[in-house]
Amino acid sequence: MPAMVLCVLPDPGNLRLHGVSIISRSAQEIGNYICVEDLRLRRDRFPNETSRSTPKLPNRQYSNFTICVRVIHNDYYKAQDIVNFIEVNRILGVDRFVFYADAGTANISSIRCLEHYSRLGIVELYPFTPPVPDPDSLLCHGQIITLNECPYRVMYRTKFVINIDLDELVVPTSAGNLTQMFSDFKSKNPDEDRVASYSFRNQFFPDQLDDDPYFSNDTAAKRFGVKPLLKTLKEDFIYKHHRRSKIIGRPDRILVWHTHSVLPEHLISRQDVVRFVDKSDALLYHYRQWSDGKELKRERRMHKYAAQLTQSIPSGLRSCLSLD
Repeated sequence: MPAMVLCVLPDPGNLRLHGVSIISRSAQEIGNYICVEDLRLRRDRFPNETSRSTPKLPNRQYSNFTICVRVIHNDYYKAQDIVNFIEVNRILGVDRFVFYADAGTANISSIRCLEHYSRLGIVELYPFTPPVPDPDSLLCHGQIITLNECPYRVMYRTKFVINIDLDELVVPTSAGNLTQMFSDFKSKNPDEDRVASYSFRNQFFPDQLDDDPYFSNDTAAKRFGVKPLLKTLKEDFIYKHHRRSKIIGRPDRILVWHTHSVLPEHLISRQDVVRFVDKSDALLYHYRQWSDGKELKRERRMHKYAAQLTQSIPSGLRSCLSLD
């Protein structure tokens, strides 16, 4: 069973912290040594809240929005899904992606595409080995482990972390992209800097339904499976916060992340708060097979990105898979 161990570290003064040991209260000797990175050193170099924009450094050290993705394993997601996910989110404003891959089971084409984007400096790809003999005994192949490891990995390298799956998108409904949406939040709320976590409500777009007639005969959209253009029928129902919702948060202000929420008691500062984003500002678009008899309606908001998507997604797939 995965566990998070918390302890108070002494101030190292002029000494650098290199590792810790985890032992029981009754242990007679130290049986392990875990290397650590002292994030306090990274914190001192990170832009503070008064910075109007994130510095653009040659090595892409800092970013505004980083997506942390669950473990890629078996054939659960294919190369086409990965490229669609990366390219759509780049248009929405995401500038870094962190993926974990179980190299022993993940399909080769998915790994090739992730390595391609890694060479471009867009993706960080890390190996993941399930910590138990039977990976199926872990929720979603160890989702909770990476869900909490990733924000610490990118802490003080990104302003916001987005925890979503490959079949989900956080889509602004009033702003053109995520950067503009957060700028609008700040202009409307003088205390916006106290918001550590943002919750977005889920709405399903069942992907087993017929393609949108506007793009049902579009060669690029059909061949490369551009779901935001093809799948525009959605349930006329939006789930409440904490039920299938997903989170954008400030990694330096959150102690523990859950799949569908961040609890107020898991914020580091007592002055910080969770914001439940209204549907008029943004929604979580969820593309998957789904049917529970609810009324459907058409939503073509993503069609405004059609020209970009029908160019970037085919280009990305051709580059990583050498397609004609």
